[in-house]
Amino acid sequence: KTKLEEPLAMEAIATLAALARQLPWKKYHDELCTLLVQVDRQAQQERYIIGAICGLLSGFHFEVGNPYSDGARNAVWNALEKRIIPKLEALFTKEKVGKSGEKIQMVRPQVILALTELYTNLPPEIIRNKLPRMLTVVCNAMKNRESDARDLARSTLSKLSVKVGLCYLPDIVRELAVTLREGYQLHVRAAALHSLLLEISESCSLDEGHKPVAAVSAFDSSISGIMDLIQQDLFGAAQARKDAEFSQVRYVKEAGGSKSLHSLELVASLLTMGSLGDGEGQSLSVHAVVSPLLSRIRLDSQSSK
Repeated sequence: KTKLEEPLAMEAIATLAALARQLPWKKYHDELCTLLVQVDRQAQQERYIIGAICGLLSGFHFEVGNPYSDGARNAVWNALEKRIIPKLEALFTKEKVGKSGEKIQMVRPQVILALTELYTNLPPEIIRNKLPRMLTVVCNAMKNRESDARDLARSTLSKLSVKVGLCYLPDIVRELAVTLREGYQLHVRAAALHSLLLEISESCSLDEGHKPVAAVSAFDSSISGIMDLIQQDLFGAAQARKDAEFSQVRYVKEAGGSKSLHSLELVASLLTMGSLGDGEGQSLSVHAVVSPLLSRIRLDSQSSK
């Protein structure tokens, strides 16, 4: 498309999204399948085809039952699970030649976020089953040596976390811990966690007196995992890499500065004074932030004697 044609193409995509909300299932299914096939065939028009696919997904208005709880698998869900979702998952990444000439995998944030939006409007069991694959794809993309690919994946993960809600934050933090766990990936992980917390903080920032306590309190259940990653960055191997003046390890831009200190500040601003645990092991959520740091201070004091 030329620059003059581009606005028309974007308007056409918006029109398609509006029409999708009125289409019967067969017409909707056929149109979506046609577009999914065109992605590889029309590489030059990929941006617009992907936009049209995402527009159709935003116009999804069909009942799917609750296939994971009551086994009610209607025709719509069968088509989604067997044909449409696998094709969409295949579009999560695309191969691209990096700056060094190597082939790299770049995420397609539009597809990932559009499918996430669709899942959030379906029975909750569906996203609970489908989210792990999405998280794995996005976190694996942050292993990339190309900074542009990592930036795109990090931004996608942050936006995805807000879309799915704080109840899935423990799963996201766990995936970061499992996938990014050595070498330069430790710096990438710290930057990803900071970006995640920043996005959550901005999404929860309402006018004074209207703080969404019920929503933010779900954050408290993730504090232990978050604090573990923050401590590893501040006091573990990642910090040792930064302190090594003559290190031969390849530098990544995420290693600059100390984002974990700001992450710690964001955690403190988001937590509530709710209780964690049950029975005698119950404690305020703030203890999950303060106690590990106090323990480290005591250990350092004892070792210096």
